Amino acid sequence: MVWREKNGWQGPYKVINMKDHDVTIDMVNGPATFRSTVVKPYYRNPAIDVTTTGDEGAGPTIAQPRRLTRGITQATQPRKQGRPPGSKNKPKLLYLSKKEEDNYALAVKLRNDSVINIPGAPFEASNQKEIDDLVGRGIFSFELFDPTVHGGYCIFKLRMVRKVKGKTMVLYEKSRLVVQGYNDKGKHEILTQSPTIQRSSQRLILALAPALLKGDRINCNGMFVDLRDITQAYPQAQTELFRTILAHLPKELITKYPEGTIICVIKPLYGIAEAGVYWFATYQGHHCKELDMATLTYDPCLLITNKGPETFGMKGQGAKIKVIDKAADRAQKYMEQRARGAYIASICQPKASFDLSAAAQIQQPADGDYVKLNRRLKWQAENLERGLRYVPLNLATAKLVVFTDGSFANNQDLSSQLGYLIVLANKDAHSYPGSYLDGTFNIRGNVVYWSSTKCKRVTRSVLASKTYGMVSGVDIAIAILTTLKMVTERLGLLPIPLIVCTDSYSLYECLVKLGTTNEKRLMIDIMALRQSYERREIAEIRWINSNDNPADAFTKATPNRALEQLINSNGLSIRVEGSVQQPGE
Repeated sequence: MVWREKNGWQGPYKVINMKDHDVTIDMVNGPATFRSTVVKPYYRNPAIDVTTTGDEGAGPTIAQPRRLTRGITQATQPRKQGRPPGSKNKPKLLYLSKKEEDNYALAVKLRNDSVINIPGAPFEASNQKEIDDLVGRGIFSFELFDPTVHGGYCIFKLRMVRKVKGKTMVLYEKSRLVVQGYNDKGKHEILTQSPTIQRSSQRLILALAPALLKGDRINCNGMFVDLRDITQAYPQAQTELFRTILAHLPKELITKYPEGTIICVIKPLYGIAEAGVYWFATYQGHHCKELDMATLTYDPCLLITNKGPETFGMKGQGAKIKVIDKAADRAQKYMEQRARGAYIASICQPKASFDLSAAAQIQQPADGDYVKLNRRLKWQAENLERGLRYVPLNLATAKLVVFTDGSFANNQDLSSQLGYLIVLANKDAHSYPGSYLDGTFNIRGNVVYWSSTKCKRVTRSVLASKTYGMVSGVDIAIAILTTLKMVTERLGLLPIPLIVCTDSYSLYECLVKLGTTNEKRLMIDIMALRQSYERREIAEIRWINSNDNPADAFTKATPNRALEQLINSNGLSIRVEGSVQQPGE
């Protein structure tokens, strides 16, 4: 018997070995060694039964002692490691998402209404077409399973993802074969992340497009903005997989091939972890070599042609925003609706950025937090068509203007909020001569980028918050300038200057009047800004009126109306309190 702290004496167990004060016991999960102080012998019944046989003259027979079982509690056998017996024999169920169920029901309805007249069961023809296309492209091959060749590899599952496409045009059924690689242990040892275009690059294209369109009276560059969707992008990768990927036949193909047939994936396929990397290499190589395009410095997914004018477009997306009700899962809905609203705000509704950034900082929302978020979600739901408008610009006189701001300890956790707005603008043609001389300047331009984020650093003053906000804005603005420089060089224009605007007099004085601060970490950022100014990366620094700073909307819950005016009219009148401009060379 063995003494266990939680269950007392357990057993009996078989003794394997005894050495000094150590006793080795044969436990359920293997041998285990215990001290003799927690082990005691298990005694059998000392009573001996004496019986007689049926033969006369025979003596009494002594029965062997029997094990006493009455009143003995057998040890609870712990569950062994691994899968319990019989679990592999349970019936396999195919689980479909709500979207897949809706698409299948829609396909059945369209067939009943004679909208889709393809013979066969729903998605049967599209399944076969998908397989034929992939085999024809050499994406995979069919092989009989050989334990000596395929025994050491993980064999994944395959499934068909079906959808009814063309819901606004001609309806048709589409199938896509996907590898279920969610349990791929080999993906942790390889590169699986491929770059995607940044949103600042997307809006930069939109900001430049009106000025470069064909037939524009100012530039007359004859450029177009096109939107292209590449079908079956991943299978078009030209490079073969470095790893060996094996997969079982999907259930739609089991009856069409001999028993024991598996699929050997040769080229990238949807669901494989590194498929995006292979596709990006093919996509990048085709555009750089075949189309003679150059990759930009800060965004490898944004390219510009070296020979002819050509641009890329951005695909818009609708919204499904709902006000959060008092349901049992309202905390989950708070997170979902906040994320949905933040995505739309980052695309085309900068006015909502601060409220959704503040909502993202709430871990356990209270009733007041739901009220604040619902107010913003309701505004977004009622203003789905309210977004950004882009107007033609004269690139020969255009300027990249950065409005920066920062609020000190106004978040719920007493952290600071940073915000900035980048605008590609011209001097407003309707502004009267000498308007800049009397302390105002009018701009007309397009919004390129904005940000409203919580400061990750500890700020000890308003000056620190303003400085960190300017550093963030200037960093991304200089990166965007590299793109604009490539565009202007191909058009034979001068580089576009960078103008930085702030409503903080203390920060303005530190930059242009060589002011100082006692915070050592802050001194590094201020010196970096001064260095950018000395290198002529920043053409001008302006101290503007706080009521005319559109970046105010990214740091406060009750901001001024400057951002709203800029979005509504693509123009803004700004009062300048002071400025320093680089002298001409």
